[in-house]
Amino acid sequence: VLVDGPAGTSKTLLATYCALQLLNMKVISDIMYLRSAVESSDRSLGYLPGSAEEKLRFFNLPFLDKLDELLISTRVEKLEQEGRVSMFPVNFARGMNWTNKCIILDEAQNSTVKEITTVLTRLGKNSRCFILADPMQTDLKHEDKQGGFKGMMRVFSDQESFDMGIRTFKFTEEDIMRSELVKFLVKKLKEM
Repeated sequence: VLVDGPAGTSKTLLATYCALQLLNMKVISDIMYLRSAVESSDRSLGYLPGSAEEKLRFFNLPFLDKLDELLISTRVEKLEQEGRVSMFPVNFARGMNWTNKCIILDEAQNSTVKEITTVLTRLGKNSRCFILADPMQTDLKHEDKQGGFKGMMRVFSDQESFDMGIRTFKFTEEDIMRSELVKFLVKKLKEM
């Protein structure tokens, strides 16, 4: 499932909810949350202290936030301890084979064609995948390094892809649920 939409349309929340439902129904064995390790194009975070896991935890905050919103904290901790949820940069996905997993590739507007291709070509039997993006918020620094999401949406928005079980969805500012203020802001920012 490829989902394009502005901030506040609940893309990550919906994907996390669906993944948890699939896990609860035992359709999948675990959930994997991936993002491209891209900093904001406007500001660098610089050196982050701590272990690799501690450094990457900041990139995973949106997923952890949604898990906390949907589950009680002891359940989130248990899923992490059991290895039923994992979080890592898409860069580490090469060579993996994902069977019976639900993959959430978040902030895919910051993923290259190669990164999205890497994720898609890891999908094994009984796996599900959500690729979520807000092209308005890309952090890719160079114009020659276009993200791969828009092209993927275009390529997979046809009947042949639909027949293979691939779905694409496009949300607009009318679908924003976060607040009326965000709805207004997104509308105005599109005028720039």
